[in-house]
Amino acid sequence: PLTPVGDDDDDTTKTDAGPDASSGGMPECNGKVDCERLVFVTRESFTGKLGGLAGADQKCFEAAKKIPTHAGRAFRAWLSDDTTNANARLPKGTKFYKRTDDSVVATSWTDLTDGSLNLPPALDEEGKALGGSITDHDVWTGSDNTGKFSDDACSNWNNDTNSFFGVYGDSTATNADWSSIVDEGIPAIFSCNVKHHLYCIEY
Repeated sequence: PLTPVGDDDDDTTKTDAGPDASSGGMPECNGKVDCERLVFVTRESFTGKLGGLAGADQKCFEAAKKIPTHAGRAFRAWLSDDTTNANARLPKGTKFYKRTDDSVVATSWTDLTDGSLNLPPALDEEGKALGGSITDHDVWTGSDNTGKFSDDACSNWNNDTNSFFGVYGDSTATNADWSSIVDEGIPAIFSCNVKHHLYCIEY
């Protein structure tokens, strides 16, 4: 099983061998940059008490078990805290980042983080859209669209009281709001006792 590594920068994540290209899915990445990667939004939503970065990574791993071609593979949450940026936790891939319907969100890491996506991340681990209300699309990130820590992260994702706050994004957006909704130059924040989803990106 995955041993998630969420609060360091050395890109060491252990996984089972998992499925490979012969299983009908994309080849397993295992930290390589020249690899197509899966991106999804968790169907389940969570308060800001995620168990830190490692806890969020484990939630992505559990969600990925529902994807036959990707069960057992390493995933990390697109999530920053005040000591570790999301962009330090993931390989800078040179190939497509794809949703669970096989459509392309971004052509590379550079495209993913430039403030303009081809398509919104939008879909969950089973290829389904999230609920219809605006807040149903919200995702905890603690990050701007480049993957840098942005202001608030629910006490490093270990607090779900209404006196702490976290930065969030909109999974239906194709501009920089996908990672951090900005209002008059200030990142929007939500109380940490509210439930939001997570972005999961294949490692």
